[in-house]
Amino acid sequence: MYGTEGLRGSAFRRKERKMDRRKFAAGFGAVATAALIAGTMFACAPQGEVATTGDAGGSMPENPTYAQLIEMYPNEYNSAMMGKTDEEGEDNSHAGFQPLMETPAIRDVSGAIIEVVDEDDPQKSDVAMKCVACKTSHFMDFYERDGLTAYTDRLLDAEGMKAINGEYWDCYSCHVVKDGEWTIQANAAWANADFAPNVSKFMQSLNPKEAVCGQCHNTVSPRAYITDEATQQSYDPYRYGPDLDSRYKAMVEDEIYVVDEPTGIKMVSMNHPQIEVFQGSIHQSMGLTCIDCHMTQATDEKGESYTSHNASGSVAENDAAMEKCLTCHKTQNDISTVDDMRAFLKQNQEAQAKRQNEVDAKLSALYDGILAAVNNGGVDADDLEAAKDKYSLANWYVKEQQGNLWLFGGFCGRDSGIGPAQRAKTTIWN
Repeated sequence: MYGTEGLRGSAFRRKERKMDRRKFAAGFGAVATAALIAGTMFACAPQGEVATTGDAGGSMPENPTYAQLIEMYPNEYNSAMMGKTDEEGEDNSHAGFQPLMETPAIRDVSGAIIEVVDEDDPQKSDVAMKCVACKTSHFMDFYERDGLTAYTDRLLDAEGMKAINGEYWDCYSCHVVKDGEWTIQANAAWANADFAPNVSKFMQSLNPKEAVCGQCHNTVSPRAYITDEATQQSYDPYRYGPDLDSRYKAMVEDEIYVVDEPTGIKMVSMNHPQIEVFQGSIHQSMGLTCIDCHMTQATDEKGESYTSHNASGSVAENDAAMEKCLTCHKTQNDISTVDDMRAFLKQNQEAQAKRQNEVDAKLSALYDGILAAVNNGGVDADDLEAAKDKYSLANWYVKEQQGNLWLFGGFCGRDSGIGPAQRAKTTIWN
């Protein structure tokens, strides 16, 4: 059963409910939540081109099927089926996408789990295949056939599940055949100009080894925004830039948020900001990409080298990834072994967790103050609205902090997690 236990969301008054499958109408399939990559990331020294070793032998077929690709690249496929189980025992791997996507539940614009009880539920119109759009290349097949209704109206029903055939995070999500060669290219919906003309510009501007991850691991949250072709064509969350303040400005302008009913505070969604926090970071400036740490080189039982596709595994538990860290941090921090590197990583995570707790306490106190003012009155209306805006912005900063700390170990982002937390403090105190 997939509930909310494995999710990392705002700690501030968001109500998330554990699902009970018995409540759902039989035969109703819908989209649940995006899987959380639970590994930590902290590395240096970029690796070379992604290896495509395996039992390929001979030239690449023009349009190989998924089954053919599995046979051609057994090491890559088998490693892709590995992943990370969280502390509650939930499967957070890419291999776990099928049960996760086909669980009868949806997420609202804030990222919270919403139960859908039956076919007549008014939330049914928000189900569609919106999460599936970046989880499988097959979504574009539906889009090419049905147009935007594949995104806005179509349910992930029995027909859809059969067409996808369990091929989530499939080879064609990140690769294409060009001139007979298997090439890295982001192909999911948000990297596709036909589906997302503006978002795709940002995705395609990235290093392909970032884009293949960023096409899903981003803050694009248009579930409640894209309703027709006009909004599809105009939607441009990066119009002011990918940085923290620019993204917040665009989200508020587009009204992509949930209003907290007791206080009227705008809760702006930031679900998984990995690609954005990586932009402008020290590690990116050194030429690193996502796959340098999340898809390291491995050796099979025959002694052949291949690129591990266990991208959802814990980087901190991957000796090859930790060795990359040592190429720089050995000289910077007097670290000599993989175990030293892990200890250093843990120490910094704990320091950032402390900062996070301090901000949580401040946010909680601010929320309580706003709630009291709303209920009891006696506060100038402009001052109250300013306090609400400060809470909203600080909460947004914290959400990026959470994405940086929990998903990356707090070290691959632009501010190494410290900047957003400090900005949240400053926003509240001012």
